[in-house]
Parts: sequence; C-alpha cells; structure tokens
Amino acid sequence: MLINGSGSAAPSELPEWRVVIVDDSPDERADARRLLLRSSDRRYVFCEADTGSAGVRAVLDPVTGPPNCLLLDYDLPDMEAPEVLDALRGPDGILVCPVVVFTGHVGLEAGPALLRAGAQDYIGKDWLKGPALTRVLENAVERWSMARELKLRAATLEASEVNYRMLFQAAREGETRLRMTLEATNTGIWTWEFGTDCVNWSPGYAIQGLAQEDFTGSGASFLQLIHPHDRERVQRTLQTAVANQSLCQCAFRVLRPSGQVVSVETLGRASYGGAGDPLRMIGTVTDVSARNRVEDELKRSEERLARAQRAARIGTWDWNVRTGEASWTEETWRLLGLSPFSCPSTYDLWLSCVHPDDREAADATVREAFRTGSYRHEFRVSHAEPDAAIRWLESSGEALSDANGQPARMLGTVRDSTERHEAERALRTALDHAEQAVSSRDQLLALVSHDLKNPLGALMLGVELLRGQLGARVQAVGPSGLSTLDKLDKQILRMDKLVDELLDAARLHAGKPLDLELAETNLVQLTLGLVIEHQRIAPRHRIEVRASRDVIMGRWDARRIERVVSNLLSNAVKYSPDGGKVQVDLGEEQAGNRTLAVLRIEDSGIGIALNERAMVFEWFTRGENARRSDIEGTGIGLAGAREIVTRHGGTISVDSDVGRGSIFTVRLPVQPPEAAVPKVWAVSAPKERASPSRAHLPPAR
Repeated sequence: MLINGSGSAAPSELPEWRVVIVDDSPDERADARRLLLRSSDRRYVFCEADTGSAGVRAVLDPVTGPPNCLLLDYDLPDMEAPEVLDALRGPDGILVCPVVVFTGHVGLEAGPALLRAGAQDYIGKDWLKGPALTRVLENAVERWSMARELKLRAATLEASEVNYRMLFQAAREGETRLRMTLEATNTGIWTWEFGTDCVNWSPGYAIQGLAQEDFTGSGASFLQLIHPHDRERVQRTLQTAVANQSLCQCAFRVLRPSGQVVSVETLGRASYGGAGDPLRMIGTVTDVSARNRVEDELKRSEERLARAQRAARIGTWDWNVRTGEASWTEETWRLLGLSPFSCPSTYDLWLSCVHPDDREAADATVREAFRTGSYRHEFRVSHAEPDAAIRWLESSGEALSDANGQPARMLGTVRDSTERHEAERALRTALDHAEQAVSSRDQLLALVSHDLKNPLGALMLGVELLRGQLGARVQAVGPSGLSTLDKLDKQILRMDKLVDELLDAARLHAGKPLDLELAETNLVQLTLGLVIEHQRIAPRHRIEVRASRDVIMGRWDARRIERVVSNLLSNAVKYSPDGGKVQVDLGEEQAGNRTLAVLRIEDSGIGIALNERAMVFEWFTRGENARRSDIEGTGIGLAGAREIVTRHGGTISVDSDVGRGSIFTVRLPVQPPEAAVPKVWAVSAPKERASPSRAHLPPAR
C-alpha cells in the first residue's frame, strides 16, 4: 500500500525532497514522517509502503523517478533490507537513490553488513530522534551524491583512457599500414628544408643504393645521385614547381654507387611561409624499374602481335557505340579496300564497305551481338570497279557493356576468307561430281549384276545336263582333285554368289533396305550343307563342325543367311594354308530374355591387324595383310554379311591378329527349340559328288 503525505512546515528556500518510507508499522511510518517535518525547514513529499516489493516499485516508478532518499525498515513481511538493496542496485553497482535503514538490532553487527550492501547509513529505532534522523538523511544524500560523482568521474577517466588507447593503437596501426604500403610499393618519403638545405628520407635510402649513414643529407648530394643525363631536367622541374606553387612530378634515373641504374618517380609539393617564401618540400620517391620493364615487355608484345596480325592478314578494330567512332589497325583499312587513315573510321564507313547484297544481314548480325554478347559473320567487300574479283571477309566481335548494362564498346577482328570460300566451292563441286560418279557406278553395278543373273542360270542348268548325259566319262579328276564339270560348277557358284552380293550392294548404296523372305530355317542343316560343298571344292582343307544341338531353328531369310555362312567359310578356306583346319561351332546363348543362335568360324590363316578389324566390314575394303597377298577379293563379301546379319537384328564380329588366324562370330535371335543331344560331325571330301539336298544331314524338326 502506498500513502502520499506532506507536512505543513513553513515555506523554505531549501529544495523539496521526495522521501519513500517503507515499514510494516503505520505508527512507525507516522513517527518518521513527524520527526522529519518537525526537525527540518525542508519541504517533503512522502510516499509510504508496508512491504519490500511495494517499496521497490515506489522507488523505481518510471513516472516520478527515484526519490531523494529511501527510509527502509530492516525487517519486512516479504523481504529483508539487504534483499531490497540488491533489487535497487543500478548497472554501475550504486543504488538508484540514497538509503537509510531503520534497524532494531543494536550493535555493530547489522550496520557494517548494510553499508557493504550499499546503504548510505543506518539508525536504530531505539535512539531515533528528530535532529538525528534529519542529519542521517541529509548525510546519506550527500554521501550518495559524492559516490555517484566519483563513480561518474572514474567512468569518464576510464573512457578517456580507453579512447586514448584506441587513438594510440589506431595511430600505430596507421603507421604500420603506411610502412607496409611503402615497403610493398618500394616507396620512400623525403623532406627538403630549403633554409638549411637538409634532405631527410624514410626507408628510401635503399632505393638510392645507400645506407643511411652514407648520405650527407644535403640537397646538393641528393642531386648528385641523379643520372647526369637527367640532372638538369630534374632541377628545372623542381624550380618550376616551387615557383608556381604546383605539384612536382618527375621521372628520372638514379645512378647508384655500384654503377647500377634505377628508374624512379617522385611526387612532391612545397609549403610556404606567411610572406610566400618556400619553406620545405615533402614528397615520395618510388622505384619504378620493375613497372618500366613490364611496360617495355608489353610494348614489345604489342609489336609482336601487330606483326603477327599483319603476317596473318588479320585486322582489329575498336568501336565506341555511343559516339559511333571506331579505331582500325592498318590491316583493317587494307582489307576493306581503303587507304589507311584516309578518313575518320566509323561504323557507317565500315557498313558502306559491305557488299549491298550483304549489308542488311551484316548490320543486323552486329546489332544482335549487343544481346547475345558476340557475333561471327562473313560478307563480301563492295568494290567501286564492277569487274573486280569478289573478296570475302570474316568478321567477329565481342560486345562490352557499362555498369548499367548498356552497350558501350565492341572489339573485334576481320580477316580475308576468300581463299577458304574458293576452296569450299571447289570441294562442293568435287563432291557433286563424286556423288554423280557413285550414282552412275551403282546404276551400272545393278544393271550388270541383273544382266549376269540370266546367263549364270543357263550355265548352271547346262552343267547339270552335261553331268547327266556324260555320266562317268566326266568323273576323271585332275591334279586339284576336281573334275572338269566340278570346276565349272565351282566357278558358276562363285559367280552367282558374287552377283547376289553385287545386287545387294547396289540396293543398299541406293538407300533401299534388303527385303527379307523370313521362314523357319534350321541353321545346323544349312551350315552342314555349305560345309559339304566347300569341303568338296577344297579337299586339302579339313573342315570340322561341332553343334550343341542337332536343330537350331529361327525365322530367317535362308538364302541370305546361306550367303553369310558361305562367305565366312570361303574366306576361312581361302586365307588358310593348304592342309589347314577350319573349325565351325554352332550353339545358343542367352542375352537377357532373348535366345541367340551363335555361329563361330575359326581359321588358321593370315589374320587381320588389330586396327583393321572394324574396317573389314566396310564396303570395298580389305585389310592390308590381305591386299599384300596374291589372294583375290572384292571387299564386298563381309560388308554384305554385316548388312544381312544386322537386318536380322543380329551382330557379326571378328577376333584376329596378323599371322594367328581369325575367329568370326555371328549372333542371330531365334525362338527357343526343344532340348536335343549335342552332335559332332567331322566332314571330309566325298568320293562322289552329292548335292546339298542329297547329303546325309540331321533331320529337320
């Protein structure tokens, strides 16, 4: 509970004090109020509370602010005096207002503890009297004010010391940064006192190649360090800057005692007295030898680039988009057919040099580059002479924008591309001729192949008729082991196969796919028939067939698959030595959810080089090893085989090396056949000719 009250004492010149009295006894609060009003001429405004928490709220009231003093009873219902003091302690450790504690404890034990807790004084209720209470209250206010002032002064001194330390640290850091900057830029600071002719340097002595003790410190000795060829010019520059009160800026060479020449650059400015007399000059000196070397190397690089561009007939240009002005190298002028630097170079001038038929496209391409960032374009040069040869130029450029993203400049190159255009035109003409020749070849190939089919059929029929009419009289064999009719039959079959291959090649080169006549075909039976035929016409070779099944069925074009197998067998026999062995393996394998028929033919022939394995399946191509031999070949058999196998959805591959034979593998997708007992056949040349249809073959299923 808070109670406000005021005394009725006579007006006084003393300022009014607000006093908060905290005591759980109304009578004791009234006694304290009465004693203060009676024993002092000061005006008081009282605020009373009967608990510690209520007293804390009264002291910390944000409206009235802290009171001039707090009279606090030691024992309160909710708190004791030390707890109230802790609640009233400010951030600086001092209580927010003076505090005097009423205590009923007589003796020294409670008093010192209260003072340590922050109270300014304490007074026992047993010896509470008016004058004593007034003096205690006023002394408490004065001690609190003094402590507050001392605290503020200490804080101010501490802040000043912190600021001084910060300024000192900043000065040291600034000096360190300056020293590091001077060292990093190889720069020294110098002063020249004109009155005493005394020159002082910071660590710039090293630039002059001197130790500090080796320099006399006069202006004359400083000038003696300058290269003789630069000395007079430097003196004039210094005198002019002092006379005009302007910045002295000069580059010169320093001649070190060791004889080394160093390039330096100095900046300085003089200070003047009241009458305008020059007093001193302060400046810097920087070793620019390394920079000069870089600049010299850059100039040499630019000269080399310019020479290279002239040699390559490449011109460069720089276009200021905002002003329309451009700068061209001499080669650019020459490529455009203009006299170098004969008139101002502008974008419009460049555009006027473009052939009228190309001008609109060239202008649109360049302007589009401001959106895309770059361009490359070819155009013809416009000539005043109507009979002049057309010249092509290739131009490229890169757009540059300002900080706001607006077009600012464009840099680029231009070079003569006439020769390339002529070469491309000649190449296109040659390609057209080549395509016409290939087309004519394919037409001729198809025509000849088709016309050969009919006479070959007649020859095959004639041989069969002769064989039937002559009977045993033609069965005599020659040194090769073949009769005359057998030899004729062999050549006719070879020609028939070659014509079929030529017809397929003509069709494929004309862009027409092979038409397949698919039917159920037994790959084992087909292969055995061809093996018997090849064994009959090549009796000195041994052809062995192994099959994992007696029937391997699939929907294939039997005539074309027969050609694939026949071609591989023929090559195996042809490229193997006399008496060589040819191994034929037939089987199946799984590839995911597909079943593949696998035909593998291995020979012991001349082999194929590793880098030529893929090319042997190209049209009209043979391996180097085969071309060097005396074995004839057209280079279309394996290419046709690959087309046929691929058309069936299969693959053909070769594993070979020179002198170690070859293994050709064909994989064709099939339907899964029934399980069968594996068979192995060893086929030798028959004593009597038997056609494939009459051979002893496994029965088809």
